[in-house]
Amino acid sequence: IISWHQTKMSSPGGNWTITALHRENVFAAFKQKLEASLDSVCVFVSQDPAKDLSALAEKAKIANTADEFLKTLGREHRDHFDQLIAKWDVNKETGFWFLTRCEFRTIPQVEIEKAIDTYSDFYFTNTSTVVFAQLREFLETRFNKKITTERGRADIRAEKKLELKD
Repeated sequence: IISWHQTKMSSPGGNWTITALHRENVFAAFKQKLEASLDSVCVFVSQDPAKDLSALAEKAKIANTADEFLKTLGREHRDHFDQLIAKWDVNKETGFWFLTRCEFRTIPQVEIEKAIDTYSDFYFTNTSTVVFAQLREFLETRFNKKITTERGRADIRAEKKLELKD
């Protein structure tokens, strides 16, 4: 499985609506990845929730078919689903299958920073401040590229900016 991520700090309204995510081109990027491979999963992460999309994605994951999914939706969720498939420019079946491979996560910034500290201490000899800066640079130079664990380790060792623990 290939996991593609889109991140945004926060939404001006405190909730990522379908309109706001469309304006930020999140759906266009997700559609491209989801159409390219059935092994692709798309994850949206922000410290503000995407309430409507999160609810739709969770409902899609427990349904077996698009028809079964649609029967579980109330009027408001059905309206949101119709908005979503219009933004994606796909039919209901394709929209359902896309949703089964999408996640919408809400993670506060402080939690992300704590995770960085923990993983930095576990995997690197450098301080977490150094690790964060170097990994950010590492990732920014590899946007939209596939990074495997093996390739990532090899590149980090070759660049000699971070020291991996054995």
